[in-house]
Amino acid sequence: MENNIIEFEENGKLVKYNVVFTMEGVNNKNFVVYTKGEKTNKDTLCYVSIYEEKNGKYKLFPVKEENDYKLINEVLNSLQNGEKDEK
Repeated sequence: MENNIIEFEENGKLVKYNVVFTMEGVNNKNFVVYTKGEKTNKDTLCYVSIYEEKNGKYKLFPVKEENDYKLINEVLNSLQNGEKDEK
């Protein structure tokens, strides 16, 4: 995830996403939240995956546990609310 960019193959093409944030070692997992900058109404569409790094290469896995989704959602809401409070 060099320069806050993550690249991986999607439908046979190399795709770049912007990394919003990472959380390492949470519940013995590493999470990455990333986006292409797509908008839904006023919100930016974000994706979340569990990642493993080996020899500078990243492999992404789906988040399957509801508790993990809740945790990531809380962090995203906190970041979003923090930005609103600063304005």
